[in-house]
Amino acid sequence: MDFGIIGGPDGPTAVFTGGDPMGFILMLLLAAALVGGAIWLFRRKHKK
Repeated sequence: MDFGIIGGPDGPTAVFTGGDPMGFILMLLLAAALVGGAIWLFRRKHKK
């Protein structure tokens, strides 16, 4: 999977990807699971 990020101080940032779309979807799901797990751990720690 290839990534390219183009951005400047005066405009929006664009992210270009190339490769297998299924791999990209799996990577997004993994990232969402990691973020969700981190939020769950953070909230669990602060409830005590």
